Amino acid sequence: MIRPLLKKIIISIIVILVGILAYTGLLNHLLVEKTFLNKIDSEANSYFDKTMKNALYTFAVVRGINAIISVVQASDVAVSPAGVGITIAVGEILDPLNDLIERFSWVILASTTSLGIQKILMTIGIWLGFKVLLSLSLLAILVDIWLSNLFKWNFAGFGYRLMVIAILVRFCIPLVALATSQIDSLFLEDQYERAAQSLEEASMEIDEDETGLPDVESDPNLIQRIKNFFNSIEMAANIEERIQNLKNTISGYIDYIIDLIVVFILKTIIVPLVVLWVLIRFFGQLIGVDLMDRLKPIMEKKLQGRKSS
Repeated sequence: MIRPLLKKIIISIIVILVGILAYTGLLNHLLVEKTFLNKIDSEANSYFDKTMKNALYTFAVVRGINAIISVVQASDVAVSPAGVGITIAVGEILDPLNDLIERFSWVILASTTSLGIQKILMTIGIWLGFKVLLSLSLLAILVDIWLSNLFKWNFAGFGYRLMVIAILVRFCIPLVALATSQIDSLFLEDQYERAAQSLEEASMEIDEDETGLPDVESDPNLIQRIKNFFNSIEMAANIEERIQNLKNTISGYIDYIIDLIVVFILKTIIVPLVVLWVLIRFFGQLIGVDLMDRLKPIMEKKLQGRKSS
């Protein structure tokens, strides 16, 4: 009888110590920050920072192009040689392109928001995984050691399953970031680099070709007025060609804009969700529970609550 009791005491002391380390955050410091596991967090943070920087940079370039087009559309393109008004419909030419760029800017904004959410969830996972869930799992194991005779429920099995879930919660977002980073390096990074560079070149080219008409000053001098008249005629003839050239410049980069939309949607939304689904399935198999089936009723209740409100 002494040996089983001694065994229970030793296991209980170990469980209590681990629980204290987990709750105080020292377990994460010793187990992760002081070991090779720290590389997972550091690389995940680096990936989030790099991707967010690229997204914000691309967002700035795209909004710059959008601003240039808006200026061109709002500019006064009416030419009045000898009192005869000539107006070029700039808005009708550039509106479709401007709409595409505006939608792209919203995609980049959504991608940046997704990255920010993932980074916050990573911080929450560190706290929730080790400090809360792991502590509860150790408490369940401790209850099973001393009070298993009083309860029919398998506290030990629940504790071990909760421990696996705690590990999933702690490391799922860093692992999602690492997997996404590898997929990005293999399939998406080159496409992003080419598209982003071409888009930057387009921005510079559009900025140089920005269409606008200089004011023609009135001058009582007859010769100067005749010169102004022919200058106005020439500008009226050339401005539509200049606007068409601007349209062709932007149209040539539409494929790159679409490529960037695909890249950012994949790397910030679709791939992380797929990797997260795979991880949940994998850890569910480890504990013999289909976590996705357990999550479905929760999600359905939330959706029903939103519909009723």
